[in-house]
Amino acid sequence: MSRAIGYMRLTRMAALALLALALPAGTIAAQTLIDERSAVFRARVALDPQANAEPGLAGFLREEAEATVALYRDIAQEDAAAAQAVGTAFSPYSVEITDRVTLLTAEYASVLRQISITADAGPVVLVEALTTDRRTGAFLRLDAFLGGPDGRAALSALARHLTREIVGRFHGDAPTPDWTREIRAATRPDLAVLQNFTLTATAADPGLISAFTFHFAPGVVAPAAAGPVAVAV
Repeated sequence: MSRAIGYMRLTRMAALALLALALPAGTIAAQTLIDERSAVFRARVALDPQANAEPGLAGFLREEAEATVALYRDIAQEDAAAAQAVGTAFSPYSVEITDRVTLLTAEYASVLRQISITADAGPVVLVEALTTDRRTGAFLRLDAFLGGPDGRAALSALARHLTREIVGRFHGDAPTPDWTREIRAATRPDLAVLQNFTLTATAADPGLISAFTFHFAPGVVAPAAAGPVAVAV
């Protein structure tokens, strides 16, 4: 599992800086790009049609999804052949990818992608978020918003707020020592750690940004049964 997850992380980070978003407003039903079923592998990819207005974004999302599906198809076929060789049972592997444009303003766009994987090591859900500057196409880290002399203090305050929210909402203000360590690691005031965020607009004015929303995969800061965790700051 680690080789595939590492591959997806690297390909995404290498391409993010090249994206330029020009997306139409409005919510449109997901567009099915891949729907594949075989004896050893199943895949479904549903992309957000809002990205189609920008060929660079649409092409990136498609290429990444197709590469991920191809990678797991190869892994499934290899593992199925190995299981057959030793006479053990094999359950089909599966990959499901969905993305959603969560915010679109004149200046910024945020996209949230979920990748659900079922393989021999059990189910895994990855949650990946990106935010870009529509004027430049640049992929934005938190320091784009928390710059200046007070940036470090703002980052620390943001991390503390995240910790409090997670501890209160998902652990009743009394996390176990193990969960305390996991939460601290996932909310450390480090730009390399707090990179999985989208921007959130106000309900009254969709053009006005009101919060950062940080996204965590199941099992990272709360029990896996809680599903993906989203915390607005």
